Amino acid sequence: MIQKAEYIKDYQIEVYFTDGNTRTIDLFTFLSTSKHPLINKYLNIELFKQFRIEMGTICWGDNEFDLNPMNIYNGRYDADMEMQESKAKSTSHLKIRETSKAPNAETTKSISDARQKKGFKSENVEDLLRQLKS
Repeated sequence: MIQKAEYIKDYQIEVYFTDGNTRTIDLFTFLSTSKHPLINKYLNIELFKQFRIEMGTICWGDNEFDLNPMNIYNGRYDADMEMQESKAKSTSHLKIRETSKAPNAETTKSISDARQKKGFKSENVEDLLRQLKS
């Protein structure tokens, strides 16, 4: 889960995870190629800077969009974030620079085991939290 995130410059954010890992993400390409007005409006840098962390996820607006923390952590990006309208996967819209250690096998296995034990199929953190509450 994301512990905190800090604006760096342009469309870059430093993301800090609860396990001590850090990632720098650059969202310019994603924002500039999005066809969804609720997403590409964040090309306005002042709006872009107004992100927040909710339940371990980085979010913008009034639930307009968020970034899946596991995809950031693993260096992938799930384009299904665009209002959950698209099922297509994308790995080229998010530039990631690792600034700490890579996820270890034990962390990845623990997350996978917990999801399996509870019967969770989704990798989306918000979906998982909703399932936990029900």
